[in-house]
Amino acid sequence: ANGWEWAPGGAMVGTISTDAGPVPVKVIDQNGNGKFNDIGSDAMIVGNTDHAMMLSSTVFVDDKLQLLKIADDGRSFRLSPFQGRTSEIDMSTSFNSKAVLLSSVILSADQKHSFDIGAIEGPVRVPAGKYSVVSGVVGLGQHRVEIKAGKMKPLDLMADRAKKFDWGGPVSSEFKFARVGDQVQFSPNSIWYFGKAGEQYTGWHPIGKSPEFKVVDAETQVVLEVAI
Repeated sequence: ANGWEWAPGGAMVGTISTDAGPVPVKVIDQNGNGKFNDIGSDAMIVGNTDHAMMLSSTVFVDDKLQLLKIADDGRSFRLSPFQGRTSEIDMSTSFNSKAVLLSSVILSADQKHSFDIGAIEGPVRVPAGKYSVVSGVVGLGQHRVEIKAGKMKPLDLMADRAKKFDWGGPVSSEFKFARVGDQVQFSPNSIWYFGKAGEQYTGWHPIGKSPEFKVVDAETQVVLEVAI
């Protein structure tokens, strides 16, 4: 839509005390209702990063899973050990790309648990359950590409099990084209890129040589090659 859109917003900023020193934390009133403890609706940033995750009832502190309870006004919080069943997931070591995985936010089906585990090397222990990837970022130099769920299936993280998530390249693409007489119309805005697990990459621009797309005429078998 053309023009400006406006929405209220705000954040509370503080620190979490850990054995390694204070860790910065921001709690964001993402739904604009004036409260800072709407699990699964508000957002939070833990550590020195620009990547937010959904506000979660659990959080990593000193590499331990802790329950997090935040006051309505966001001015105080309480931590306690998580006692539920857990599962282990590794989303970093099996990510196949020349770029670096900077962020990968997962959200549980009940929206109670959310973690940004993309930049963590190796396995991470989270509460057991079904999760979806809601967002992510990969980077190469100053370039950034966003990750969406796309065609990905939910992650079933069973209790006391470990799962290595195989995703990233090779990247495939889908595109739309239209025939106008003997011509084929092809728009760069109608191309969608998907990774091995069905994740979608947006804002993607190839480095160096353009990808080539081939359109084959079913009757004549003539191949039209298109570079963008």
